[in-house]
Amino acid sequence: MKFNEQIFNIFKSFFAEKGYPDSKYYEHNGALDYYRKDKNNIHWITITLDITKKAFVDVYGQISFLEVTNILQKFIEIRTNPFEKIVVNYYLYENREKWTDVWKALKAASPLKTKEDIEIFKQNISNHVDNYIVPFFEKIPNLQAVNDEILNRVPQSLYTKYIPGETHFKVLIIMKLCNNLKYDDFKIWVINTYTNAYKADPNKYGKDYETLKALLAYLDSGEYKKDLV
Repeated sequence: MKFNEQIFNIFKSFFAEKGYPDSKYYEHNGALDYYRKDKNNIHWITITLDITKKAFVDVYGQISFLEVTNILQKFIEIRTNPFEKIVVNYYLYENREKWTDVWKALKAASPLKTKEDIEIFKQNISNHVDNYIVPFFEKIPNLQAVNDEILNRVPQSLYTKYIPGETHFKVLIIMKLCNNLKYDDFKIWVINTYTNAYKADPNKYGKDYETLKALLAYLDSGEYKKDLV
C-alpha cells in the first residue's frame, strides 16, 4: 500500500466522525478528499502530501454548489473531479502572518516516519479543521451565504480570491440565482471588460466573449429556472 493511501485510510474514520462520511483517494497524485453532500452543497477537505518525502504539503476546505456547476457546465467544460470548487477559504490566507504560523504547526510532525509522527500530524490536522475549516463551512453553509458574506461584503477586486476559476461567470450565476441587486451593474462591467478584450485580440478572447453572451442570454431569459436542482 502506498504511503499516502495508508494515511488516507487512517483519516477515513476520523473525518467520518467529524461529519464527512464520503472520501476519495487520488492515486495519480496522492491527494486525499473527505466530503459531505446534501441536495445542493458539497463541503470538502483536501489533504496533500509529498509522495516521496512523506511530508505534509497542504490542507484546505472548499465548497461546491450544484446549482452553479449545473449551469456553468452548459457553457464551459468542467474538468475537475469530482467537484468544481466554487468557494475557497481565503479568510485564512488573507492574514499572511497568521497563515505562516498555522502552516508551521501543521508541518511540525513532518516527515511522517513513525506512528508517533502520524498521531501528532492527525492531532494537528484535527485542530486545524476545528479552528479554521469548520468555521469557514459554518460561515458559508449555502449559496445565499456566498451572496451575502462574499459578494455583498468584499471588494469586487477580491472576488477571484474567494471564487477562483472562471470567476466572472460564477459570480454572474450566483448573483442571478440569489437576486443580488448588484447583478446589473456587475453584468455591465463584465460586458465592457470582455468587449474591450475581444476588440484588442479577437483570436485570443473571441471564445470567452461568445461564451459570456450565451450565458447572459440564458440567465436573463429566465431559462435557467427550468434547470435548477
